[in-house]
Amino acid sequence: MEVEEWDRVIETNLRGTFLTCRAAARSMTAGGRPGKIITVSSGAYASARPGASHYCASKSGIVMFTKTLAMELAQAHINVNCIAPGYIQLDPTAPDSEFRRALLQNIPWGRFGTPAEVADIALFLASSAADYVTGEVFAVNGGAFAGRMYLPLNTATAR
Repeated sequence: MEVEEWDRVIETNLRGTFLTCRAAARSMTAGGRPGKIITVSSGAYASARPGASHYCASKSGIVMFTKTLAMELAQAHINVNCIAPGYIQLDPTAPDSEFRRALLQNIPWGRFGTPAEVADIALFLASSAADYVTGEVFAVNGGAFAGRMYLPLNTATAR
């Protein structure tokens, strides 16, 4: 990977999140207003993928930044939480492929998520129902982090 590629992804994902959150936090604290800040990471924060070290590192960084910011802003009554979407189907007309079928094998619900399902978590986190929730990561992934479905149990070697 070229350094420029690393920098581009880190700059966009991690620095962009920092700058946006900083502006929101400054506005909220200057006005003495409680508020909600919601960052967006990805399931890649917890699962490495060859060739995507820059992306995975940036998404992990967003998660830890969210947790730290939640601690720093708690006294100001500003909640900071993170949404980590799994595979979200943006184009319902996308053709089936071997890659898509392989991805689906690791989602217990057997389907991709929708943008509306991610939005529902954001609405919850922005609502008063989440007033006592801060520093958390909400995975929207159909159970993909529950375990690995594609690894068959070999009882002869599982000891």
